[in-house]
Amino acid sequence: MYESPWILIIVAVVLFCVIAIFRNAKPEKARWWQLLIPLIVLGAAFAVDYAVKTDNEKITTRIITAKEAVIARDTQTIINMIDDKYLDQARMDKEIISGKCRDILRRPFATKIKINSSFITINGGNATCEINVTVHFDQASDYSEYGGMAIVSAKIGFVRRGSDWFISSVVIEKINNSEPPKW
Repeated sequence: MYESPWILIIVAVVLFCVIAIFRNAKPEKARWWQLLIPLIVLGAAFAVDYAVKTDNEKITTRIITAKEAVIARDTQTIINMIDDKYLDQARMDKEIISGKCRDILRRPFATKIKINSSFITINGGNATCEINVTVHFDQASDYSEYGGMAIVSAKIGFVRRGSDWFISSVVIEKINNSEPPKW
């Protein structure tokens, strides 16, 4: 699986060293185009990195998009990322969670959400992201009276539909290092 350009960058450096040694050992066989080979491999490294989006990158992009949508109070973007078969720990389906999302985000909610850590595990067409975030509540938020911010640990389930990943479940594990309320 291709995750970063580093492997091809290392190959390009090794190729450059091998070609440089070859050109030193046999100067009569040195050609100007030989130095282009590592440059082509280096260019390919960045081209492949730009062109190929791994499942891990797609899920990370979904998480960042959801974070930005919460701050912008863009409920439609969030709802579009939820799988039609969504079901969470409180037995809420897509319709119920969409209504809750609209209700919470109709008023100011968060000014900043910082992702402290995230760990993505992919297993075929399913994935899980264990995530820890700090939510800085808006002053006008109903939640700001609880200290202005909260640290939330959650497990987000994803399911692949075609080439896209959709949120299939969310389990809130801890809020401020305490067990969440029983939903």
